[in-house]
Amino acid sequence: MLFFDFECRQENGNHEPNLCVIQNEAGDEWVFEGDNTRNGFCEWLFQKERANCVVMAQNFQGYDSYFILQYLRENGVKYDVIMRGAKVLSLSVDMFKIRFIDSLNFIPMRLADFPKTFGIEELAKGYFPNLFDKKENENYVGSIPPTPYYNPNGMSPAAKEKFLHWHRNLKDNDYVFNFQEEILAYCRSDVDILRRCCLEFRELFRDVTKIDPFEKCLIIASACNQVYRTNYLRENTIAIIPPRGYCPENKQSLLAQKWLSYTAERNEICIQHARNGGEKRVGCINCYARDTMNPVKGKTMHDLHQKTVEKIQYLKNQGYNVVEVWECRINRELADNEDMKYYFDQYDGVDPLEPRDALYGGRTDALRLYHECNHDEKIRYVDFTSLYPWCNKMTRTVVGHPLITENFDDISTYFGLVKCTVLPPRGKLMFPLCKTCADACNQTPCDHSDSERAIQGTTWCRVELEKALEKGYQIVQIHEVWHFPETSDDLFKDYIDTFLKIKQEESGYQKDCVTEEQKQHYVDEYLEKSGIHLDPHKIEYNPGLRALAKLMLNSFWGEHHAFIDIFSLHDT
Repeated sequence: MLFFDFECRQENGNHEPNLCVIQNEAGDEWVFEGDNTRNGFCEWLFQKERANCVVMAQNFQGYDSYFILQYLRENGVKYDVIMRGAKVLSLSVDMFKIRFIDSLNFIPMRLADFPKTFGIEELAKGYFPNLFDKKENENYVGSIPPTPYYNPNGMSPAAKEKFLHWHRNLKDNDYVFNFQEEILAYCRSDVDILRRCCLEFRELFRDVTKIDPFEKCLIIASACNQVYRTNYLRENTIAIIPPRGYCPENKQSLLAQKWLSYTAERNEICIQHARNGGEKRVGCINCYARDTMNPVKGKTMHDLHQKTVEKIQYLKNQGYNVVEVWECRINRELADNEDMKYYFDQYDGVDPLEPRDALYGGRTDALRLYHECNHDEKIRYVDFTSLYPWCNKMTRTVVGHPLITENFDDISTYFGLVKCTVLPPRGKLMFPLCKTCADACNQTPCDHSDSERAIQGTTWCRVELEKALEKGYQIVQIHEVWHFPETSDDLFKDYIDTFLKIKQEESGYQKDCVTEEQKQHYVDEYLEKSGIHLDPHKIEYNPGLRALAKLMLNSFWGEHHAFIDIFSLHDT
């Protein structure tokens, strides 16, 4: 593995690398500096002798990656990137068998927190005046630059106070600031911290799981998933949903149905569509990249579009008057056409059940921003320890494929997902009940009808829906149910127990556990409540192992609910 960091000038709104430090696992170092830093680093890196290297940087996805991409594009080198939004999760250059990854995706914390987390106390991230990094200052030798060049307002209050004390001490002692020496020492220290702490993380991970997290994975959630699949997954338990879902024949575009119905009614004509004859789906050339693969057809959107163009021309040649409209155009028109929007809103139809639609919720807003305590009041902060792991371990989990039901019984007979229209109860609370009031941000008493108040065609977990019914909600209509006849109470138990045991042991004893009797009581009580037997001889504070175990517990669920906005790009 190689570890690197760029330092950049920030002039004229551009970031231009003027220093790069690279270290290998053994600590051997290479330095590139000056105006040719980026090219020098890339020319050195993209050689056959560096083949099969994994290259890592802190915040590679949001910063360093773009300098590498610029070089590759300018020099016509083919590459593959895996993106999440505008961030580069991974960059691969197959010609040289080199892959770039981001340490932040495995250890989500500031570089300054690495040494303490992994118990390497002799390391400490320093300070550098990044805003002072200008061409005119590259040979500067003199008094320490003023504090604004260090951007102290971007620091936390505690970090800012610590920095100001450090700066004041150097200034009072007439410290001589040598720009070239300072920038090299700062960059070298950052790379050294990154290298040593990431290698320590990898060693801890290997010791516990027998898997190298940096070899194939992009993020900590995928590393957790690899550990689970390798060491804990039982056969025939977790199902893979087909690319087109369980009922591909029902996967018509609801938006297309609405537009066709709207056009037919306004023009007093009959138009065939999915609900009365059939519909074909193609890829809009403006909404999809040419090489985007259609997962169902196994062809690029460009190829599908070309076939559509040929079909349209064939129909025209046969004398038909062909009207074509793309979904993106309908969405633009909806923003301006009130009549169309009203018709669409009233249209009786719902999309097929999409399980991801059930993944939402959580109250994270502040209900009161300021409160002044009376003499008999205190403000307290309450946290739930290991909430995600508790849910993974203790709650009932679906197993296998669902039964897609149509003739619906009472929802209490199902376990799984329910797509239905729900009517909320009356009465304002701290959150909206009426859908129309919520959409319109209405602050006055609600006078909408039941149909206007109803939450149309939403997907819910059955247990959540049952609780809503207890609170006065009503099911108006059930559209689709995914019922899982097979369930498990311990699908993730062994995985969770392994890392929860490590986390508790490496957290050490609580402060009030002093005597041997108190320590034994703690071990016995934890066994009684969690079913996990802690080894008294292993209960000792270890920040590195504790951080690893906590990551493995809290990140595990993420891969099972991975974002769908991660996509690949192939430069040709």
